[in-house]
Amino acid sequence: MGSLAELHALRNHSKPLGIRFLEYFKKRKLSYQTHQAIVLIVKFLTYMSYHATRKMTSIVKSALDP
Repeated sequence: MGSLAELHALRNHSKPLGIRFLEYFKKRKLSYQTHQAIVLIVKFLTYMSYHATRKMTSIVKSALDP
């Protein structure tokens, strides 16, 4: 088994890059609820972007179809 410092370093590197960046920027650890809020916001923006691009594609297809 590794030392406590090695386990901490391994656990820190298993976090997503964005979370590590926010923790470095804020100079403190983020809580579990903050992680959940970030995931919810990113997922919402991803779904919103996906549906917006699908709608635009269907409008363009109908406009270009002779």
